[in-house]
Amino acid sequence: MPPGGQNLIMHITDGIKNVGVTVEYALEFCRLQGVDLITLGCGRAVRAFYPYGDGWELLGTSMDKLPHAVATLLKRKLVKRS
Repeated sequence: MPPGGQNLIMHITDGIKNVGVTVEYALEFCRLQGVDLITLGCGRAVRAFYPYGDGWELLGTSMDKLPHAVATLLKRKLVKRS
């Protein structure tokens, strides 16, 4: 990571685990590496996003909500930092 820089991953998912590590493991890994993670949920599996805490927004099945969801998540991250 560059000194003084910020690291952010935008994760877009349907919330269903198909392969790989658990959500909890990925969240902890990002935290330990100093990487902020925001998640955009697609589909209707709302309960699948609970492990993300307040770092997610649900798009449902409409991409029309994408700009607002991204703005909401980024604002939330900025408020947490200040």
